[in-house]
Amino acid sequence: MVTIDIYDVIERTRKGFFVLDDDTGFEILCFERYYRRQERSIVLCFLRDPDTKRFYKKVNEFMVHYVGVIERCYPNGCRKGKGCSPTNNIHVECHDWRNIDPSDYDSIDDMLNDIQIKLDEMASECTDCFDRQTRGVLTEPDKVDVLFHTIEGGEYECLMDRCEQ
Repeated sequence: MVTIDIYDVIERTRKGFFVLDDDTGFEILCFERYYRRQERSIVLCFLRDPDTKRFYKKVNEFMVHYVGVIERCYPNGCRKGKGCSPTNNIHVECHDWRNIDPSDYDSIDDMLNDIQIKLDEMASECTDCFDRQTRGVLTEPDKVDVLFHTIEGGEYECLMDRCEQ
């Protein structure tokens, strides 16, 4: 199972982190705010312009999107000198999504730990997808990406097709 470390995906700041929103091109900036009257911390997230660093709007929820891809495309569908097999000429994609609600967290560390757990769950589900589609021959993706969305949402998908000739 290929897992991604959340600290390879985010940019840490002094009191939080930011990531690029794939839908708008803005940064999703999350930070911890301590309220003395209530004697507790909360996590707040905002969309921020990456050039001017101005806040655009508050983010009440965003999605983490895990993408894994196996691609074995060869000319004429077979590897030269190796012959044909069920794993030649195949393209498998796995997409998995999880919602993140900043109001559920008291600290940035709790939020990042939860995102890491969700990334590990999504990687495991995609490993199962690859195992099913390739009959257990290929379970590790060739490419893995993690995207963040504030507008677009989705659900788990396991897609397979043959490469174009």
